[in-house]
Amino acid sequence: KIDASLASCDVLLGSPTIISRLIGSGVTNSLQVSTQSVFSPSGCFTVEETLQMDLASTYEVSLAGPTICQQYDSTGVIGDILLSSTTDLVVLLENQPQLREYYDILQYSPDSTLSGEFLLKPDRSQFTVDGTTFVITYNRENSTSLYINSIPIARDDEFD
Repeated sequence: KIDASLASCDVLLGSPTIISRLIGSGVTNSLQVSTQSVFSPSGCFTVEETLQMDLASTYEVSLAGPTICQQYDSTGVIGDILLSSTTDLVVLLENQPQLREYYDILQYSPDSTLSGEFLLKPDRSQFTVDGTTFVITYNRENSTSLYINSIPIARDDEFD
C-alpha cells in the first residue's frame, strides 16, 4: 500500500510471473500495471507521465458517494493512458449511487491520448454492478475524463 509520493520514480507493478496489487494514493512519474496485477487507487492517485495497463490487468475503483477523492477513487494522468484489450474495470459499491451520478474515474490532461478500452466495456456501453446499471464514456476528443454514471432502469409497470 502506498500513501506517499513516488514522483521521481517510474513504477512497474508486477511482472509476467508475479501478481501484484497497488492500493493507495500518491504521485508517481509513470505506472505500468503488468499482467494479472491490480491498480486500486485509494482516494486520488496521480501519474505524471504514462499509465499503462497491460494484458489481463485490473483497474479497481470504490464508489461510496459523489465526492471525488473523498467518497470515490480516481486517477489523474498528465501523460497518456494505454488500456489493453483485456484490461478489466472492477467497480466496488460501498453505497447505492443516486441516479445519474457521475464518477470521473480517470482524469487526464487535454494533451493526453487515451487508447484502448476496458474489457467488454466499449464506449457508451452499459454494465451492472450489484443491481446498479452504469454507462461508461470514453471522452477522446476535447475532454479530460473517462467517467461512468448510474442510470435509471425502466420498471415493467412503466410500460402499462
